[in-house]
Amino acid sequence: MGRHQKAWEGISLLVYGNDPMEPMKIEQALAEATPANEWKLESYEDYDDALNFCKKTMNVGFIFLLENKLEINPADIFRELSKPYQKKGWPTMGVLIHSGKETFQGIRTWSENEHILKYVSKDKFSNPTETSSTLDSIWESYCSVFNKTYMPEKLSESILSGFHNDKDSYVFELRCLNLLSQNINISWLDLTAIKWRLLIDPVYGKKEKFLEPHQFIEEVASTCTTSNAKFSFESIKEKNIPIVEKLYMTVKEISDAYRNNQLESKIDEISSKARPGSPALFRHIKNSKNILMEISKGLNSDNVTQESFNKRKSA
Repeated sequence: MGRHQKAWEGISLLVYGNDPMEPMKIEQALAEATPANEWKLESYEDYDDALNFCKKTMNVGFIFLLENKLEINPADIFRELSKPYQKKGWPTMGVLIHSGKETFQGIRTWSENEHILKYVSKDKFSNPTETSSTLDSIWESYCSVFNKTYMPEKLSESILSGFHNDKDSYVFELRCLNLLSQNINISWLDLTAIKWRLLIDPVYGKKEKFLEPHQFIEEVASTCTTSNAKFSFESIKEKNIPIVEKLYMTVKEISDAYRNNQLESKIDEISSKARPGSPALFRHIKNSKNILMEISKGLNSDNVTQESFNKRKSA
């Protein structure tokens, strides 16, 4: 969730407001709620200092903006602080924080900017329990808006229905990914990259016209194969190959085995490499064998049920 070290990967979190000491209090509350992400937090009371920080780092992807005593329209402040990171092609999101009472300007700012995810009271950061709950809620909204913005539901449905001839294999890949990623230190962005890549694999690199307005998707998905390495047990051991690529290649290899009715033998083959000092991914696969086989049986069972239904219907 929003407190996990896998969250907020690759971005800094900025707390800004003019109200003396308040930005620092919010920063401290966030740091207590998510110690793993404390080093990503910065707070400022001076607008120029905050803006210079955004320009210098170019990675402020989330802003906690305190509304009270702002001398400039909060919408304008959010827009200017967001620009440096957005120039890299990534979205900057944030929340607007009021001092205990909502204002007309605050409601308007929140409602007119889809990247300002919430309009909340500073009391939501008053204690560790409240802060943790608020941060988790913000993180869920962040991931939801990120995916809806860059991978619209209609687009994903269109790709799935028009290009995935074997939808069961795609479902198996997603379930395999969710299972194996639970025990691996991989960021939410890398997971998103793999999920997007699995979805667009049938059209990846083919320059389909319908994907031209969504080049960001291919850019993110391309991180799964930066080294152009082919799957092998040795490649999983290579330290210079990113974990996102290793996990993607492993999921594809296991999926190919599932598609060719060789899943159990492939898992056994990989599991035989799970020795002391071997990559953790080998051990995770070995420990996940039973679950992977159950996933496979479940999908096959669904197919049998559907085929039987179709036969009875056509009889």
